[in-house]
Parts: sequence; structure tokens; C-alpha cells
Amino acid sequence: MSRLVVPAPPRNAGVLRAATESPPDGYAGRLIKYIPAESVAFYLLADRIVSSRLELSAGQAAAAAAGPRDAALVWSWVVFIVALLGTPAYLRMHRSAGQPWKAHAAISSFAFACWAYAVGGSAFVAHGLYDPLLGGLAVALFTYGAGMFRLTVHSRGS
Repeated sequence: MSRLVVPAPPRNAGVLRAATESPPDGYAGRLIKYIPAESVAFYLLADRIVSSRLELSAGQAAAAAAGPRDAALVWSWVVFIVALLGTPAYLRMHRSAGQPWKAHAAISSFAFACWAYAVGGSAFVAHGLYDPLLGGLAVALFTYGAGMFRLTVHSRGS
């Protein structure tokens, strides 16, 4: 099973898929593949390490502090950015010929940002940017709509 969405052939291709090729992913398959579970898992682990230093729980903004706490605030953003940029890099490594990995990576990066916010990532909580209602809505709307994005094969294999 491919890690990336198996795209549909272009409508104007006029060529039938070979019997050995995988059929394009349906709605459920696309939805599962667009959510970057690997990036979310990495983020949850690394973020919990950082948030333990900040002594945060979801919905609790950090008080102004100095010293090690400042470093942890910086690391909260570093962890988020590494996971965000790591999502397309990971997907690029797992692409196959003909898969539109750039479009998939863009969708998955957006999905990661939604999930990182929704789980109450320390970067958002510590700076008072986290709202559980917005986090829940972001994940719900993304999850509902993500499977509707259909990718097609491009001749250049982007």
C-alpha cells in the first residue's frame, strides 16, 4: 500500500489503466493518507517533552518567565516548525513515480497544522493562541473535507 494517495489518471488520457496498477484511492483512502500520522506522532512526543518543561496543560497560558522557561518557549516553536517542514520532506521520500506528491504534501502540511493546534500544542497554549473550540472545528472541518481533494497524475511526475 502506497503512503501517498494513488491518483486518478487524467480524464483526457484516453488510456486504460493496466490491470497491475493500483486503482485510484477513494474518499476514505484519501482521507487516511492526507492526515500525516507520522508527523503528528512525532509532534505529540516532542511537544510533550517541551510542555513538561513549561508545566502546561491544554488551555493554560504560560505566565511571563525567564531563563529555562524562555528556552522552552523557543523550543515549542522549533518542534512545531520541524514537524511542519518535515511533513513534505517525509512524503517526498515515500513517493512513487507519477504521484503528485507536492499537492499531497501541501494538503498534509495543512492537516498537520490543524492537528497540532487541535491537540493543544505548547507553542499555541504558551502564547495564549489556543482555543479548544477553534481546534476542534479545524480538525472536524479538515477531516470532513480532506477526502474531497482528488489528485490526478501529471506527466512530469511532480
